[in-house]
Amino acid sequence: MITFFIYTCLFSAGFLAGSYFKAAKFDRIPWEAYRWDNAIFGYRKVMLGSLVKKGDRILLGYEVDQNVFPEEGVRYD
Repeated sequence: MITFFIYTCLFSAGFLAGSYFKAAKFDRIPWEAYRWDNAIFGYRKVMLGSLVKKGDRILLGYEVDQNVFPEEGVRYD
């Protein structure tokens, strides 16, 4: 019975630590929101304070540092 209690405590501590570190890493990413604009047939950055409605097509993304890629590029499969 004590073994089950120890395993349960270890599992809970690992789960809580993992969820904390995942959230901390996720929040450090500089996310940008983009909304579909039919006038330019593409996405535009959503400005702070803008109203996002239920039917809007929203895309979340962030800019990737171009210096980490090799000169010959990276194949996307």
